[in-house]
Amino acid sequence: MKTLLKGLLAAAVLSFGANAANTYEFTPPNDPAGSVTGEESNGFFGYGRGVFFEMADDFDLFSIGLFSDFTNVNVLWDIMEVTQYNRALGGTPLRSGSSIVSTDGLGWVDFNVVPLTLEAGHAYHVNFKFYTAANQVFTHYEGNLPPYDDGIFHNINGTMGYMPEVPAMPAIRLTGEGGVMPGIPEPATWLLFILGFGMAGIVSRRRAGVLAV
Repeated sequence: MKTLLKGLLAAAVLSFGANAANTYEFTPPNDPAGSVTGEESNGFFGYGRGVFFEMADDFDLFSIGLFSDFTNVNVLWDIMEVTQYNRALGGTPLRSGSSIVSTDGLGWVDFNVVPLTLEAGHAYHVNFKFYTAANQVFTHYEGNLPPYDDGIFHNINGTMGYMPEVPAMPAIRLTGEGGVMPGIPEPATWLLFILGFGMAGIVSRRRAGVLAV
């Protein structure tokens, strides 16, 4: 039993101290599945399309992703801290990059980001742009849905040409550490799970021993 308890404590420490990367996909509640909205089309990505959001907690960003279907397309991306929210977003550029991308049909394309902390109480814009046609353009339709909250991300809405509150949002995801992602238990919760299962196992073994006498 001592060995079992030592194992439980070690697992609890690892669970409590480890910070596994979290991935969050922006999916508006009125169209979580999304759909292909264009074939052999640029889908207005020449103007830039993206997502605006505000942070309720810190999040250390490692990569950003776009769900699409490309063959040798040069995809440009940028991340901006938003300080101006009018007809067009404005603010401070934080990260940017580009890559020639090909996919095997529709799939996630992730772009590594020099580690960046998205800070609680600040607003950000993640934007993608390409000028040639994609094989398939995939979006979520927001319609007249007002900006929505999900987990540590607040006032989420799609953008086009740095203009907020457009009726469609690309499928975008962020990967990093920090905050509590929607549907993912906190470390303390995992600790309780582990200790609970461990105690149940101990009780079960003791009862089995009594019955065997």
